[in-house]
Amino acid sequence: MTPEFAARKLVPMVRSVRLKVGAGVLALCGQVHVIGCLDTSVLTEGGPRPTCDGGACDGGSGVLPTGDAASQPTPDAALVCKAGDVTTFAPQWKPPKNRQTVCTAGQVDSFAGCFFGPAANSPTCVSFVDAPTNALCRDCLLSDITDAAYGPFVKLGTDAITANVEGCVALVTGQKSASGCGAKAQALAQCTAASCGPTCPVSTHAQVVEYTKCLDAAGKTTCKSYATAAECIKAELAPGQPAEGCASGASIELAAAALGKFFCAP
Repeated sequence: MTPEFAARKLVPMVRSVRLKVGAGVLALCGQVHVIGCLDTSVLTEGGPRPTCDGGACDGGSGVLPTGDAASQPTPDAALVCKAGDVTTFAPQWKPPKNRQTVCTAGQVDSFAGCFFGPAANSPTCVSFVDAPTNALCRDCLLSDITDAAYGPFVKLGTDAITANVEGCVALVTGQKSASGCGAKAQALAQCTAASCGPTCPVSTHAQVVEYTKCLDAAGKTTCKSYATAAECIKAELAPGQPAEGCASGASIELAAAALGKFFCAP
């Protein structure tokens, strides 16, 4: 993994399994999409380092605007963004990495703020993520989408980071095979992304909203069989269950921090 990251452009971040913030907990509700702004481009690519626009969520939709919402154009995506054919799709289970103790709680809190909070892409966060003293912790927290196994946060190319709730559930329940509930939830996320990704641009806030609607629709149509199989995740994340902490927090940022500590802190 390249140790240096910086913001080259401001782009949306999409969670593959939808999470809904309410009553101080992130509870699974069908599919809920957590959207934010982050770029993980390496420093060698250069370019400006823009900052987030304040990070206020948009009306409970789970969307953190990537610019002045009032200035965003009406997307053409509304006309073309729809669930597409997935007859050739086949899920590929990426099991969770084993837990490590290479981060302090404070480091994880800072990384979660930089990845999932309003400070994403700020110069302060860029410096923190780049710091050699944070390298071991960063490498535990961050996995790449192409890796064979995932830690708590997964880089989707250079544009986004997603939280690995499914992997946490697999670790907590001990069901780390491709037939486990975490794997079923991950398969749903992969299917809906495969269904909507080809036709749904996500370069503006409004387009991201359309994309999340498409993911919902795919879960009810093209990926319905995967959605049915993934229903088990609701019970696993329910209050009082062992895996409740995999998606629990008063905010997306705090929930991400808890997930990071589970994987990488004592």
